[in-house]
Amino acid sequence: MEIPSTFEKMRIIKGRTGELTPESLANTLLTLSEGGLCYELNPLFFLFLKENGLKVWMVRGAVYDRLSEGWSATGMTHVAVLVEHKGEVYLVDTGFGGNLPLVPVPLNGDVGVSENGMFRVERADTEFGDYVFYMKLKDTYCI
Repeated sequence: MEIPSTFEKMRIIKGRTGELTPESLANTLLTLSEGGLCYELNPLFFLFLKENGLKVWMVRGAVYDRLSEGWSATGMTHVAVLVEHKGEVYLVDTGFGGNLPLVPVPLNGDVGVSENGMFRVERADTEFGDYVFYMKLKDTYCI
């Protein structure tokens, strides 16, 4: 049995993602032994939340590389989940490695705080959309 690469992303970079369905997720993870990134983890979380009666959306985004001071050359290759709870919308993300917030982050600009940092979503017009996700990890401020 081949051991899957934990953060395999070649399908995303090569543009071979296809439709995100329960069947395609099972095929990617169990048959092809691929995956482990936002394109598999967040859709699984999305399906779980949806099947449990929550109002959810999947959204795409681009990642900002603070070292090169620019957006990722791969473009809109991150998938995250928005969930509505008691009239508020939150970003929940299970597929961003050690940089993920361990709490839902409200889209209203309030800060979400967890053991690994502080997180905020702010409305801002960019070439990739109208919200920016900010994180502060280990005394580093990132977008």
